Amino acid sequence: MLSVHKLTPSIGAEITGLDLTRPLSKDEIAALNESLEEYKVIFFRDQPITTSQHLIFSRQFGELEVHPVNPKPGFPEVLVLHNDADWPPLGAAHWHSDVT
Repeated sequence: MLSVHKLTPSIGAEITGLDLTRPLSKDEIAALNESLEEYKVIFFRDQPITTSQHLIFSRQFGELEVHPVNPKPGFPEVLVLHNDADWPPLGAAHWHSDVT
């Protein structure tokens, strides 16, 4: 059973009780849409899903956009975001915009 746990007073909630490896019911999709609208950011922890399963999950909410930069090979709808010592964020903390 789906549960929503508010994380802060103003933004964010953790969703539990869903298996994202399977198609969701209409009621579950509606509940997730409502949670996203209310909390603006929702988290699903410990979901061992493949990239293909992630895309199936995402398509339940509408058409996916293909980002023009850094797509995952074989999965153009997946944008790869990666930062480490060799690839720092380069000032994104000061100002950032994607596909404006």
